[in-house]
Amino acid sequence: MKLALIVALAAAPSGCRVPDAVDDAPRVTRELGPNEYVVEPREVGREALDASTFDPSWFLPDLRTDGGDDLVQRMRRLASSTFERRRDGRVERFRFADLVRELRPLGPEARDAALARLATEAPAFTDAWGAAVRELVLDDFLTGDDWKPSRNSPRDGILFGDSWEVWKQDDLSWPNKGEKPRLEQAAALFFADFASIKEVEADCRVYPRNVGADYDYIRPVDGSYVRGETEDGTAYAVHALDFQCDLPFPFSNYECVLHVHSRVNAAGEYETNIYSSSEDFEYMGGRDVFVELVDSQGDWVGYLAVRRFGFDLDGVPDGADDRREAMRGSLGNLKRNAERRFERSGGVCRDEVGRLPLYDLVGRRSE
Repeated sequence: MKLALIVALAAAPSGCRVPDAVDDAPRVTRELGPNEYVVEPREVGREALDASTFDPSWFLPDLRTDGGDDLVQRMRRLASSTFERRRDGRVERFRFADLVRELRPLGPEARDAALARLATEAPAFTDAWGAAVRELVLDDFLTGDDWKPSRNSPRDGILFGDSWEVWKQDDLSWPNKGEKPRLEQAAALFFADFASIKEVEADCRVYPRNVGADYDYIRPVDGSYVRGETEDGTAYAVHALDFQCDLPFPFSNYECVLHVHSRVNAAGEYETNIYSSSEDFEYMGGRDVFVELVDSQGDWVGYLAVRRFGFDLDGVPDGADDRREAMRGSLGNLKRNAERRFERSGGVCRDEVGRLPLYDLVGRRSE
């Protein structure tokens, strides 16, 4: 069951520093056509979140508490740890970001060869992380012209963890229609700054061109774009998208108002939370955490985006395979679009430590 959900997500920088010359640079929005428009944000100052902005009861717990594999925690360990490898008789220390930087310019065959050499140079690292690293760095299928979200490929650059029933967690307070929410979790490398991620996430002109997309319409919700601070001083940005998508026969379509919330979390990472209380869903919500990748020299390389996401369409027989296909589609398209936008912006990280970028919420009027 294809579900072309739009899930937005992001993370916060420590090694990504912005040159002074960029501080006062205007936002970059592609030239608007005659039927296109920008929704300006409403600044609200210090104001608690509520149902009129983003209902906080939909926030997921920060940690998985059922004892299972927590992919966010696992990717944080991968990003922050230092490893050893032996080259030319010498022991070198490296971080995952160093490896990512080395592999990034290589073609598929050269990446395979480099990973094979790494197995002999760093056997302890390969034993502990080799399978996960291959899933993350081998993304030539995802970035190619033949990629399809319906195909689970070992070369799509998306690492899946296991799924779990989150309703058993005492601190989860999602509104409940009777179904117990189950979440999938996945991670992917993003060679893009958070500014680019937010730009494509909030640009409704992008989504109809996504691979596997089947939108009847998609548009910003008037008055939904809000920027402010919670009572504890945490900055946030909120917007909402209204869309309708077709479903395969014999089903017709589903409607969704997707609420999107971004902040810098307590760990200093960019984070995006989403939910929809649409009547077409038993439940639908999730979170993206963007773990920063910094190499041994302290230079920013990119982000490890970790997504937790679950949904159940009312009256539709969907399950784990459908949730995972939806995640491949939404996370894969976000990666492709954000990396292209980042390259067009000059390929220089514009993120500022602890600060949310100002993005444009862009729509297209019906012809």
